[in-house]
Amino acid sequence: MLANPKPRWELPNPEALAKLVNVVTTTMLRIRFEVAGQVSNPATYTRMAAIDFGGEHPLRIALASDDAGCKALCKALFGCEADSLEPWMIDDALCELCNMAAGQIKNAMAPGMLLTVPKVITPPVLPSSPEGGRQLVLRAVEMHLLLSISTQ
Repeated sequence: MLANPKPRWELPNPEALAKLVNVVTTTMLRIRFEVAGQVSNPATYTRMAAIDFGGEHPLRIALASDDAGCKALCKALFGCEADSLEPWMIDDALCELCNMAAGQIKNAMAPGMLLTVPKVITPPVLPSSPEGGRQLVLRAVEMHLLLSISTQ
């Protein structure tokens, strides 16, 4: 059996990934994230949105957070109060942020890759060891995000 060929793209380092996510979050939400480290407890992440890249070297980029983090993201994106949030709004906000962040990461790694539509993954499924990828926790004052990049 042949070994998987080396991907044609190179994954940015954690700080560069955080910067790419921040292009979206600082513009859209006025929230800046910092690299907080690796994933310590995957059960913390209760909501996840993922977008797949097709082609010869498929890739999945996902954003996940806990309920409080997702609500804070949704409040910031839609400019509304927590008591007016509906579950579909929270999913929509997470998918939209995933879509925009994935676009930034794709442009940095391999502009020619094809995107799919972001989707909510319920329950969140994190790759146990993202071979050829990375899982990274990003933290802001009110919330944290998990950025997961994995081969499929």
